[in-house]
Amino acid sequence: AYVNEAQLQAFLAPIAPGLSITPVDARFTFKNDSGQLQVLSGSVDGRELNVAASVAAINESLRTGQHEVALVFDVIVPAVPDTATAAELGITELVSSSTTFFAGSSAVRKLNIEVAARRVHGVVIAPGQEFSFNEYLGDVSEESGFEEGLIIYGGRTVKGVGGGVCQVSTTAFQTAFFAGFPIVERWPHGYRVGYYEGGEGAGMAVPGRSRPTSS
Repeated sequence: AYVNEAQLQAFLAPIAPGLSITPVDARFTFKNDSGQLQVLSGSVDGRELNVAASVAAINESLRTGQHEVALVFDVIVPAVPDTATAAELGITELVSSSTTFFAGSSAVRKLNIEVAARRVHGVVIAPGQEFSFNEYLGDVSEESGFEEGLIIYGGRTVKGVGGGVCQVSTTAFQTAFFAGFPIVERWPHGYRVGYYEGGEGAGMAVPGRSRPTSS
């Protein structure tokens, strides 16, 4: 006994996407003094249904009288496994860092900063790869862990979910700017706020750095 392969493929193909698992890269912090990586979260292998091999396995099980058969999956190895070393990833030194301060912020704003920072913490970006803050930030809602506070919308300060996220994105921008990375797209802050007035001035508040010569 066997099942018509074309019909079985037609049955498996629509359900294949729902059975797939997207691989997850590991996240690290880099210890500049030792030149080593510390794993923050491990990598996760992905998988993809191999329809043709699954069809063959099903028909083989029928031929041999088996009543159960496992579908066949191809393993997708993450680009950044948690076994990777700094040398393997080409990480040799701390290129740039930036710090902004949120002393005096409300409890809600502090929480939103913490949630947003966790979402980008430890991300590994390969040479030539484009980093999108919004991609890693993901959904900003109460359901995803953010709280309602004050946000800038339409040039005004209003109540909204995620107040404080802009400070995380601004700090990330500063780091990329001073590292000399090309900025593909950026959106300016709605208006000047006190958090960025020190050091470099509006939008570039990094104490101890020299002011850029160009504007």
